[in-house]
Formats: sequence, structure tokens, C-alpha cells
Amino acid sequence: MSEIKAHRISDEIIENWPDKEISKLVLEYYDLWDPSPKTHSDSTGGLQQALGEVTKLKNIIGERKFTNFFEIGTSDGGSLWLYSLLFCDENSKIVGLDVIYELGAGTIIEELKKRNRNVKYVISDCNDKNKVLRFVEDESIDLLHIDANHGYYDVKKYFENYYPKVVKGGLILIHDTNACESPDGGSVRFREEVLEPDYDHQLITGEWLITGNYDQGENIVSPGISLVRKH
Repeated sequence: MSEIKAHRISDEIIENWPDKEISKLVLEYYDLWDPSPKTHSDSTGGLQQALGEVTKLKNIIGERKFTNFFEIGTSDGGSLWLYSLLFCDENSKIVGLDVIYELGAGTIIEELKKRNRNVKYVISDCNDKNKVLRFVEDESIDLLHIDANHGYYDVKKYFENYYPKVVKGGLILIHDTNACESPDGGSVRFREEVLEPDYDHQLITGEWLITGNYDQGENIVSPGISLVRKH
């Protein structure tokens, strides 16, 4: 499935964002990503998270630092950058996984290492039992971020395979569950048909979704993050 890239947030909006820690990290991200070589010459990607969503997520998580952060769908490394620096520390184990090596993400990961983040960039199919799944212990991940292919059956398979890998009390973030351009309903359908009715988990907030302005100037639908805690 082709990946739909979000539009680029203007530097002016980032600079004036109310949460100055997030503002600083996003500006630093683009300072690294913009001049870096790209796997695709026409790449217009970068940060895919809505600033409003990340700000709400930060407020919910607070000062908690995770010991084992695992991301499915690292793409250009935007969320890996933010979550590694906001929600992890030098003692955390961090894995960013994707099927394609992105040169820009490689640049981001090298900078994370310079900032004392223990991060590993894995290029593989996350559902491959021989190359990935059998090496990830059950109940070992305390922060799981799912943001790869957004087709309904893709998201369902990611969730089913990795739910047992999450510790009790661990958090699972699933991106694009409020708005998703997929002919089979994608991440939104997964939230409505599978995530909400089933599984033994609880909500962090009173709603299934964290939504927020993509930026402060454009009328763009918030992609949405489903945030649950595993019992």
C-alpha cells in the first residue's frame, strides 16, 4: 500500500507552538532531516504527527519514561525522534522498524545515538516470525507505536501479533484511527470494529481518540491516535 504523506508544517507555526519543548524538538528534527540524503528523490515527507496530538499525548504520559519502546512503521523517523526524546531516556531500549531503509531516518537515528538513546533501526517485515517476532519476548514492550501500512487487515495483523508482546500496564499507540485514506476503511475501521469492542485494555482518556489541530493555520482533519493501556 502506498503511503500518504502529510503536508509540511510551516516553520512559523512550529516556532509559535505553545509547548516549547515540542516546538524545539520539531525544529531540530527538520534541521537534521531537510539536508539529509533521501531514499526517494521526490520525498516530501518528514514529521507525520499532528502537533496538537503530540501535545495532548505528552500531557497524558507526563513524566513517565519507558524502558522498551518499539515502533512499527518508522518511515522518516519523525515519531521515533519525538517519542525517543520525550518519553525515553538513556536507559531505554528503542527499536524502529520498517520494510524500507529511509536515508533520512538513518540520519535521525544517528543523532538520537549521539543524544544517548539506545536505538536500533531494523529493516524487515514486522510480522516475519523468523526474523522479528521470535526475537521479541512476550510482555517485554511498554510503549508500542503502530504506524505502518494503514489497510484494515494490515493494522489488525500488527495488533494481533504484537499485543502479547506488550507488558501489563504498557501503552499502545495506533496512529491514523480518526482519519485514514484506505479503501477498506483502514485504521478507522479497525478502531471501530476491533479495538473498541474487544481486548482486555482500558482507555487513558474518556474517548478512544486523541485528536488535535494538525497546526494552527490549516483546516486539516486530525489523523488521531488511539491510546490504550493493557491490563
